[in-house]
Parts: sequence; C-alpha cells; structure tokens
Amino acid sequence: LWHNTKNQDVLVKRMDNLYLTPKDKRHKLYFRAKIAEIKGRDREAAERYSQALKMLLFDERVVEDAAAFFARYSPTEMQAYDILLDGITYNPYSARLYKAYALESVNRGLNSYAEQALVSLRGLLPALEYSTFKEKFDKQRQAKEAEADQWQL
Repeated sequence: LWHNTKNQDVLVKRMDNLYLTPKDKRHKLYFRAKIAEIKGRDREAAERYSQALKMLLFDERVVEDAAAFFARYSPTEMQAYDILLDGITYNPYSARLYKAYALESVNRGLNSYAEQALVSLRGLLPALEYSTFKEKFDKQRQAKEAEADQWQL
C-alpha cells in the first residue's frame, strides 16, 4: 500500500518491522531497490534490482520497474532490453511486459523484434486496447526514425 501510494518515507521507516509471509519476503529487495532509486542512490538500486530480478522474474511490476530503471541508469547498454526479453520469455501471457518490450525494442532500433511483439500483443489484448497501444507504438517509432534521420544529416 505504501509503495503503491508513493509513500516511500513510511515504507522506509517501517520496512524492517513489517511482517511478511515467506512468499512476500522476496519483495523486500524490490522495495529497497525502489527506495534507493527514488533517493538517487543509483548504484545501490542497480544492485538491488539485479538481486530482485533473480527471485521475482514472474512479477510484472518488478520486471517493468527494473527495465525502466536500467534504461535510465545505463542507456547505452542493452540491460533494459534483456530484462524485458527475460520477462516475456518467462511470462509469455503478460500484455504489460510485451508492451514494454515492444517500446524498448523500438528504442534500441530492433524493429523486427518490435513487430513480433505487436503480433503477440494482438492475441493478448482486446481490439480497442491494441489499437490504442498501436498508435502509441507508431508515434514512438516515427520519433525514433526522425531522430535517426536527424543524426544522419
């Protein structure tokens, strides 16, 4: 609740006193990574996200947040793309992860992989939601193409 309402200060203060079931204890690493990211401790956040991903690769939010963090933290590396690829490999029915993967593929210039993700999304999403995402996808692809054209000039 504190994480979802973006009340990280309370989460930090009370995390060590929380009773978590054995299943939920693994999320402590994720919460600590998120807190480190918010506080600007990028190196600690990177380490904690890496640890959390080893245990929580099936959790869509963890995979999505870790990929978003690494896309900002090390934009020249393919770490965000690799995280999302692992996410859709282990959770092939996650429309949320396929959306993030498609957009990250466009950002990396991997258009054929992005197109394959769109094909997969077509089967996972209702038609209206798919068309809405497709518009966003097309805008991002056009922006990347324009950016590439600008660089070549």
